[in-house]
Amino acid sequence: MDKLTFFKSLAINPPAILSFTGAGGKTTLIMRLATEMNSAGLKTLLTTTTKFYPPPGIKLFLTADPKSAAYLLGEHFLNNKAAVLGKQILPDGKIEGLEPDIIAFLRRELGVSVLVEADGAKGLPIKGYAVYEPVVPSVTDIIVTVLGADALGAFLDHKIAHRPRLLAEQINIAAGRLLTEKALAAAYKNIFRLSLTQAPLARTVSVLNKADLVKQTASSALALAANLSADTSFIPDSLLFAEGQQSDPVKVALTRRNNTLTAAVSCILLAAGTSSRMGVDKLALLYNGKTIIEHSLNNILNAGFKDIVVVTRPHSGHENLIKESQIKIIENRQYESGIASSLIAGLQEIDSRAQGVIFALADQPLVTPDIYKQLIETYQKSLKLVVGPACKGQRGNPTLFDRRTWPSLMKLSGDEGGRVIIAKLPPEEISFIETDLDSVLFDVDTHEAYIKLLNEH
Repeated sequence: MDKLTFFKSLAINPPAILSFTGAGGKTTLIMRLATEMNSAGLKTLLTTTTKFYPPPGIKLFLTADPKSAAYLLGEHFLNNKAAVLGKQILPDGKIEGLEPDIIAFLRRELGVSVLVEADGAKGLPIKGYAVYEPVVPSVTDIIVTVLGADALGAFLDHKIAHRPRLLAEQINIAAGRLLTEKALAAAYKNIFRLSLTQAPLARTVSVLNKADLVKQTASSALALAANLSADTSFIPDSLLFAEGQQSDPVKVALTRRNNTLTAAVSCILLAAGTSSRMGVDKLALLYNGKTIIEHSLNNILNAGFKDIVVVTRPHSGHENLIKESQIKIIENRQYESGIASSLIAGLQEIDSRAQGVIFALADQPLVTPDIYKQLIETYQKSLKLVVGPACKGQRGNPTLFDRRTWPSLMKLSGDEGGRVIIAKLPPEEISFIETDLDSVLFDVDTHEAYIKLLNEH
């Protein structure tokens, strides 16, 4: 699904200039990003300010003259979405790169996004920096600093690091020591310090590539985020754990909020049911002067969500009750096929930078803001795949699902819901919070339930 793409997770505003620094698979990620952007109908120019091997399968242009490059590429982009540009092919088969100011000229002339490899690392996952590195264009919009996950837990030596002695000095550890999350955080910060002196207005993104090599994804992501956030003088805008060769590469996306990198959580309110057991639209029934759906939404809003999607059926009229600007309302035209279609419709509309999503039921007006807050707090401390409430030993709703479960959710059909996914997960990846509030078990699904709501609450 496109919510898990590198392109959406970076929140790019094209045409943009992205400079890739660091080590551990920059070219792979550039190729992945170009493919994703091209699939979205956007044009990309791949180049370097140092040197790199020409990416395969993309038309290569060689010229040292910027005006000639602009003309040739302009003609090419009339009928094509991607190109590679360099000055010349060097004896080792690599492309000689461009001066940084030419990249700004080409973006302006062509109106395409430029993906720049601004660094080299000899194919290793981490590196120490010479005085002339990296080479970042001053007009860069996003600095993407990449390290390879194979460096995490490895010994700092020439087998794992390009220029290990320089790296040891720059991150203040001894050569031969284990590279922990603290060491990697120091390496990221060192690269950003060097890069931001050249492009001080750029957004910053830390990427740990080859994330499939990380044995404990959640704990490593939280530890790396904590170390990146420890020095508040500089914290990157986001931290991504990625698998650059996968079609859904971004497994963990943590964003900066209140001087810390944390998991953003969206909320999807499911309101596309037919009220078949009630016989009338249950969400339009009144309770304490407001409709059921208004109560449910107010509780979600009061929990502090920044990204809320409401899934309704066509012509429900619910949109007339929803006036808050941050709420996105979508119609599920396949609502009669079952709840799975609403889950999928909601997932397609949430913020791509979210790491978790809470599915809330619109006929649960008594779920308090505190319950939502507890779910989010528990999740952000653990990054479990599923977090939900329980009362008297019985599982309730709403339930939070980590983005690593979303591809499985997207494959559901009919009346299959989140329970199908939960049943297949390891128990240690599921956390249910015990609460005395039976509101997590109560929905207004029948006349009897509505009468109970009116009489007892």
